[in-house]
Amino acid sequence: MDPSAPPSPRRAEAEGAWPPPLGHAPSRPGHAPLRAVLLGPPGVGKSSLARAFRWPRPPPATPPPTPGEGPEPPLSRWLRVDGAEEELELRDGDEEAAAQADALLLVFSLTDRASFAALGPAARGLRGGGGGGGGVAPPAPPLLLVANKSDLARARHVTAREIRGLASVLRCPHVETSAELRLGTEELFAAAVREGRGHRRRCHDDEDAAAAADGCRGDGALRRRRSLTGRAKRFLAGLVPLSRQRSRSCSDLAGI
Repeated sequence: MDPSAPPSPRRAEAEGAWPPPLGHAPSRPGHAPLRAVLLGPPGVGKSSLARAFRWPRPPPATPPPTPGEGPEPPLSRWLRVDGAEEELELRDGDEEAAAQADALLLVFSLTDRASFAALGPAARGLRGGGGGGGGVAPPAPPLLLVANKSDLARARHVTAREIRGLASVLRCPHVETSAELRLGTEELFAAAVREGRGHRRRCHDDEDAAAAADGCRGDGALRRRRSLTGRAKRFLAGLVPLSRQRSRSCSDLAGI
């Protein structure tokens, strides 16, 4: 091995060399991390937000994976929020990941009005739904609206007032971020922890209450996962027309 080559993230973490990524925090025994899932149309910066989560300060270069190290574990970090430490796991999600989430991060680009316009109608279904079988409606994970690419001010096409309006309709907090410049990203992850903590409390603090027990344990937990999987599937399906619209636009431009 070339000694001058930058160490891999895992070797760097073990040796204390080169600021390592923060996406390999070991879980403590008996501890379940809070799970946040990134949802949104393509091209809005979800992968960039995942990199910002892993590297709060941009590394000089992202080293390629070392052969033989195996697949990367899920991104997780310990964060200190409101005086207490919490492990947060971040996933770039699909409907299955969303069904297991403690918080759903709905991402759009401030430079792409279509991504904002598509997000609202698609996201409303994530708030609804019932438990099925005449039971109590399962508790849905909280939403967090993420307005990404705030650094591209001259290309901005969504106003702060419009963002506040959508957040009010969805009854959720909102955060403006620039994943590339790490602006607002730590505030976003702290907000995800707060929302996730609240969701866990709603599920587990009142275990003597029949509604909470039905929603968060046993058969109720299974109904909850199925319900949320269906909602997330409909949400993602609602974003498909946006991708098709972009494809048609590119084809139209190619013919000019």
